[in-house]
Amino acid sequence: MTKFKLGDHVRVTDPRNGYFDQVGRITTIDKSDVEGLPYRVTGLSKVTPLWLGPHELTLADPEQEQP
Repeated sequence: MTKFKLGDHVRVTDPRNGYFDQVGRITTIDKSDVEGLPYRVTGLSKVTPLWLGPHELTLADPEQEQP
């Protein structure tokens, strides 16, 4: 079972991550992930989606997502 589902808005909670405290949306979940980064999150980087782990994220309000 995954901690988040597709479409969830999430906030980056790891202060070591360059996107700390920013909000994005989960667009893909890789259930075969072996590196601990199953969540593809868009809306954080203008260049590319990022892959993050459940230990780096928490649910967020959709209104808090960056434009």
